[in-house]
Amino acid sequence: MKRVLAPLLLALSLHAVGASGEREAVLDAMRPTAARLAGQPVKFALETFNLDEQWALAFGHLVRADGGAVDWSLASKTSDCSGSNDKIFMAVAHKVDGRWTLRDQDIDICAWEPPYWHVDRVEKMGFPCDLLRNLQSIHEKTVVDECKALRRARRR
Repeated sequence: MKRVLAPLLLALSLHAVGASGEREAVLDAMRPTAARLAGQPVKFALETFNLDEQWALAFGHLVRADGGAVDWSLASKTSDCSGSNDKIFMAVAHKVDGRWTLRDQDIDICAWEPPYWHVDRVEKMGFPCDLLRNLQSIHEKTVVDECKALRRARRR
């Protein structure tokens, strides 16, 4: 029995380490853009992190690198972080040639509502709709179902 369980447990632990390492690689790819837009070093306080082989979605909030509140007055004017909005963070990274990449249009550091509520806008990024799993919808359909329905309608 030990001969069967030991390799299985080793395989499961290696998978978990690999997934964790991939998560860190994605966040390391997102952090410089988020920090540049925020005007200061940042960390992520994530509510959702979805990953597949080629795409990753991170959703939550930013905090300063030391864990404190972000000073939004330092943020890039292009980020429009003024006002008392909720400052929601969402970014989508794509793995290209084995490296996680992030385009400026694929990140929002201080949205006033979850960007994925506007599926028609985020769906244009080209990622698989299933990357939107585990996100709360404001409609009867799930966000994944909304995305898939929109893509079907666009193909017609």
